[in-house]
Amino acid sequence: MRRAIGWLFAVMLLAGVPAVAFADDGGQDTQTEAVEVAVEGDNTIDPAAPAVGSTHEVDGSTYQVTSNDPKTVTFVKSKNATSVTVPDAVQIGGKAYLVTEIGPAAFAPAKKKLTSVKIGKNVKVIGASAFAGCAKLVKVTGGAAVTIIKAKAFAGCKKLKKCAPFSSKVLVKVGKKAFKGAKKLKKLTATSQLLKKKAVKGSLKGSSVKTIKVKVGAKSLNKKFAKKYKKFFTKANCGKKAKIK
Repeated sequence: MRRAIGWLFAVMLLAGVPAVAFADDGGQDTQTEAVEVAVEGDNTIDPAAPAVGSTHEVDGSTYQVTSNDPKTVTFVKSKNATSVTVPDAVQIGGKAYLVTEIGPAAFAPAKKKLTSVKIGKNVKVIGASAFAGCAKLVKVTGGAAVTIIKAKAFAGCKKLKKCAPFSSKVLVKVGKKAFKGAKKLKKLTATSQLLKKKAVKGSLKGSSVKTIKVKVGAKSLNKKFAKKYKKFFTKANCGKKAKIK
């Protein structure tokens, strides 16, 4: 009997049939399934994914990969143009990467001619000195998802009249001297209910902002937050007193 079974196994092996088919307790089947699952999982890893920290040029501007899961990039260097759009997402290696941040001094290459910028809906952070020295910049639109405007982000933007990112409903912080030297920026509109006194400390120092219009919701809510923000946007806290209304 043993000789017959041995002969049968030998024939099966020559025919390419796995011996585990004759397992009595199913343990071998379980192990085989586990191996198959593991192999399948390994196949989901994309070996062509760009390295985190790598830079890529798209439409004349440069982006740096910050994550592959989720797929995100930072806008690190703008093309030299009068008008620039920071897109919602860019294609890198055939995959869509969300543009979630504008890096420090990102617009330095265009500072001599830049007049307008449109910020995509996924940008959450505007880096330190991102637009610094863009003396011809008149307006910045978009930026509805911006939560942080870092120090000196718009410093030296002498002709800036409109800064939409400040009007983001999710804005939580404005860095020191964010609008220093922005001589034509007289009015800002606040729609966020998330600002704290400490988070706007020094933000208006060196700026020409005279008025901050509060539009966070209904009239009663606007009145409530106007009263609250009057205590935030003082000369002692912000470096310049602004009229809150």
